[in-house]
Amino acid sequence: MDLDERSLQAEKQYPWNRIKIGQLTKKHRDNAQLQFETLLAGEPECKLYQVYLEQIETLRTADLPADWDGAYTHTSK
Repeated sequence: MDLDERSLQAEKQYPWNRIKIGQLTKKHRDNAQLQFETLLAGEPECKLYQVYLEQIETLRTADLPADWDGAYTHTSK
């Protein structure tokens, strides 16, 4: 399976556009992390996958309020 096919399969399995980020659970984050790690392994130079993995890790350790709206504040360029 090539990278495009894996990307399409990942999108079908994890429909980001149908889930409000504020509703993501640990399971969703773990699933997203696994998928981005798989994509990154096939395309290690892709900075976007690295950024998403960093954001997932930040959210994993963050103390998010119950009414969090899903906004992500970048702390570096």
